[in-house]
Amino acid sequence: GGLFERRLPQLYSKIRAAAQRVAAEQGWGVLSATSAPVNFRCVEYHVMREGGGLLSRRHRDEGSLLTIDLMLADVAGLRGGVFHTLGADGLAAHAFERGDATFFLSQKMHSVSRLDAGERRVLVLELWEGGENHAPSRDEPHRWEGDWREDLQPADSVQAPREGGEGHSDEGGLPEAAASQPHHESLE
Repeated sequence: GGLFERRLPQLYSKIRAAAQRVAAEQGWGVLSATSAPVNFRCVEYHVMREGGGLLSRRHRDEGSLLTIDLMLADVAGLRGGVFHTLGADGLAAHAFERGDATFFLSQKMHSVSRLDAGERRVLVLELWEGGENHAPSRDEPHRWEGDWREDLQPADSVQAPREGGEGHSDEGGLPEAAASQPHHESLE
C-alpha cells in the first residue's frame, strides 16, 4: 500500500470501509461495478486561510470515482468556507462538523465558498480505478513524467481555486452525478 495506509492504517481502513458502505447504501455502484482495482488516487491535507476558496461552481474531480472530504477544523471559528454542490435543483450548501465526512461522486460539481475568517482544514481523499498513487501529486504529467522524489516541496495551503487541468475539470461529467446527493456522517 501507499504512505496513507502505512502511516495511519486504522484511519485508512475506516475511511475505505465507510466509502464502500456508503457507495452501496446510496446505490451509486461506482466502487462495485468495476473489475479494476479501486484505490486511493490522492489523500490531500487542505488548509484554507482567509481569502481562499474553490470558487468555480462547476469543479469536478475528473478521473476519480468517489471523493471523501473529512472536516478536521472546528467549524465554529469559521466564517465562509462552505462546501456546496451544484445539481438539477441549483446550488446546495452542505454543513459538516469536525470529524464528519462528506462522500460524493467525484463527477458531482462542487465548490467551497470564500473563507472570510478562520482556518479550514480538510482531508480530501479520492478513490479511482487503478493502482494506488504513490506520487505526492494527483497531477498526471507530474506523476508519470516528473522526478518528484528529488523536488518534493510540502504544500500546506490551498489559497486559490485550481481550475481545469489534469485531474480536475469544470466540464463534462456524468448525469447521475448531477442527480446524486452527497452523504454526510460522523467518522469519530
